[in-house]
Amino acid sequence: MLDDLFMTILDMTKTGSIVILIVILARLLLKRAPKVFSYALWAAVLFRLLCPFSFAETTVSLVPEIAPVADTYTLNDEPISVLDAGSAAYQAVGDALNGGLGVQHIHTTQLEPDGTYRVVTTDWYSVLILFGQYVWLVGAACMILRSMISCRKLRKRIEIAIPLRDNLYLADNLESPFVVGLIRPQIYLPTNLSQREYDYIILHEQHHIRRGDHIIKALAFLALCLHWFNPLVWLAFHLASKDMEMSCDEAVVRKMGEGIRADYSESLLTLATGRRMIAGTPLAFGEGDPKGRIRNLAKWKKPALWVTVIAVILCGVLGVCLLTDRAPAQRSDGVSWYYGTVVDQAMSVVNEGDMEERAYIKLQCDDGEDRLFWMGKNGEDPGDILGKYVVVRGKSEADTGLQIFSSVRVTDPVIYESLDEAVHQAILDHHYSEHYDGLCQTVHFKQLSSSENGIISEAGSKGIDVITVYGIAYHQVYRLENDILVEDGGSCSPAVLTFDVNDNGKLILTEYWQPRDGVYYPLDISAKFRGRPYPDTQRYIMEQKLNTYAQAMGYYRVGTDVVINTLLEDICVREKWNDGFDSLMENCTQQRGMLAVYGTDTLKYCFSELIRGGQDGLRGQVMAYICRELMGEMGEGLLIDPQPENGQAWFDAFAGNAERLMVQYEPDEIQTMYPASWLYLKMTSQLPSRQISSAASANGFEIKLYADRDYYRKSDAIHIWATLEYQGEGDTVTIWHGLPYITFSITDGADFNTGGMVATILTSTELRRGEVYRFEFQKSGGYDPAGPDAAFWENFYQEGTLHLPAGTYTVTVNGAFSVSQEQRPGEQGPSCELQITVTDE
Repeated sequence: MLDDLFMTILDMTKTGSIVILIVILARLLLKRAPKVFSYALWAAVLFRLLCPFSFAETTVSLVPEIAPVADTYTLNDEPISVLDAGSAAYQAVGDALNGGLGVQHIHTTQLEPDGTYRVVTTDWYSVLILFGQYVWLVGAACMILRSMISCRKLRKRIEIAIPLRDNLYLADNLESPFVVGLIRPQIYLPTNLSQREYDYIILHEQHHIRRGDHIIKALAFLALCLHWFNPLVWLAFHLASKDMEMSCDEAVVRKMGEGIRADYSESLLTLATGRRMIAGTPLAFGEGDPKGRIRNLAKWKKPALWVTVIAVILCGVLGVCLLTDRAPAQRSDGVSWYYGTVVDQAMSVVNEGDMEERAYIKLQCDDGEDRLFWMGKNGEDPGDILGKYVVVRGKSEADTGLQIFSSVRVTDPVIYESLDEAVHQAILDHHYSEHYDGLCQTVHFKQLSSSENGIISEAGSKGIDVITVYGIAYHQVYRLENDILVEDGGSCSPAVLTFDVNDNGKLILTEYWQPRDGVYYPLDISAKFRGRPYPDTQRYIMEQKLNTYAQAMGYYRVGTDVVINTLLEDICVREKWNDGFDSLMENCTQQRGMLAVYGTDTLKYCFSELIRGGQDGLRGQVMAYICRELMGEMGEGLLIDPQPENGQAWFDAFAGNAERLMVQYEPDEIQTMYPASWLYLKMTSQLPSRQISSAASANGFEIKLYADRDYYRKSDAIHIWATLEYQGEGDTVTIWHGLPYITFSITDGADFNTGGMVATILTSTELRRGEVYRFEFQKSGGYDPAGPDAAFWENFYQEGTLHLPAGTYTVTVNGAFSVSQEQRPGEQGPSCELQITVTDE
């Protein structure tokens, strides 16, 4: 919110500065006119400094089109504190002093849950704007605070004032008369004045009140607080105050007669010897430039009628020119496409009385308007297309202002079912080229806002006549060359697409708009996107590029390996344009960002290349750099000391460290603390497999047996469970069994053998088809108390968890049930098994 406010203040101060300079020049023209006219012109300045909009748009406006600050400077969306902004500005200044103005990586003071500090990346100018908003806020707050303190002191001084009459008060401790209050202004007078001076002063202050100067001065001081950093605003405040006082002096003299000028000037001089009022306090009779005011009174005489008339006209014209914005010119040149049927086609003179003839076509557009397009001076005649449905790219000719066609393509009217389909196809049609035939054309449109019948809202509801979408159109063409995705052309530009909606809810494109290039670009954007989100193409470029990459991958049926390989190759080919490896990687932030998006897939690809070996060149160095960057984001800070000389050497050292981790940690611990190392160990089959299972089916039942892994140490608790699902024809089935009806057994094929005990009491259970029943392994069974292993078995059955001695074991699960009361339990239940291994510590 603060950054938006600061951007608005900067926009207003730019416009206000231009208006101030124009008013200062106008004051010179009005030098002989009454000061009330000069004073009136400052209203335009006050309006421009306090209001972020204008009354209207006119062609006579003296305010040039200025691109909003947000068009040039886009602050980072992430919140940055005051301290972080100061640090960022310090970094930016240091960067500039060292000969560069590059990207700033701000290490913020905000601690993340993983113990690291958040890093925000932004450009140097955004850092200065960011820091500037806090400096501006502090400055404005200091000025307002100082004014409040001054007003409070003044209030204490006038607490002892004595009422004279109406809104007049007398006080002994005042040096100058002044007005206090906005809604009910009161005039305070010193007690040491003569009756004659009282008359002048009261008239002066009452004129201020009648004219609303006490309110205007408060608004002017507010503008000064908001724009304190602009020296032109301080100058305007000073000059406006002079014009205010001089015009009020002239009003008093005009009312009481020219004979009072000498006495009035003497009163000014007397009161000016006291302490002056500071800016921000109420209006005072003796405040400001007594010498200039006395000189002005000395030269004052009743103005001639013609002077007054000219001054009124000049102020009126300047008011219109300064309070309105310049209307944007119609800029369709090179940017608009129209769809419709050719209803007329012929040759004709370009202008009346001109001998030059050109071809023209009259187009009945899909929006119902008829438009005339002339052939350009060096354009090609489109041929006989009368009655054909065409797409016309129209633009304005610079010297004649004629609407001309730069291209005409015969096509069929396209009616779209949905807005997404319409936008997608419209962008494809807009960028049509025979060169792209047979290649993969991809489109991504980042919609920023939309309007329906001129009202901003979410498009898509029925009953709408016109839908216009505002956003960024990204068109990219790819070809597959040696299993590498290669960009063959494309563009990224703000675009505005307008569609008519027929009675059946179908959409027909009526206009495709995009801005001109060069110096016209910000002006076109400002005019078309006024009041809407600014189409910052760089902000969404990564999102759009990844989306089109995915489309190309699907078109050519290639996996992420192809894209990753393309990005790595793209980095390597840029080596010749960079001074050293560090410079290369710094200038390939976009490619690195895309590789980071693919995350684990990028690591897998780089690891597989490095596992094969031989990557001791630039490509290997790039892959090692990318791997280290991704590992840092994953929280794995595995350091290699000393740093190897190339990428392959780094990876060999990394692989050796990863393999040593297996001696120190469990696989799940490695996965948590060293995810990249865990990925390498998994790719090289050095990790024991994770959860294992087996399954069997019989008589409409499926039983599955699970273990959380197949590799354990003696100290590990072993987790085993099974599931049973009825998959037969009926909705339910009744099974007959003892208890339990799922049994487990574990054996090493020699000395160790434990099986589950089943109670022989026959009972039944109803199972529902499709429902999965889960059963945890539970120890049950018996042992010989007099046997040689009695102590082991006693401890085994008493312990709550399952631990086993070192060895290889077969775990079996049985369905101990039948579907008939007459059958023996276990005759129809399925059975399956799996193996686990337990090792010594």
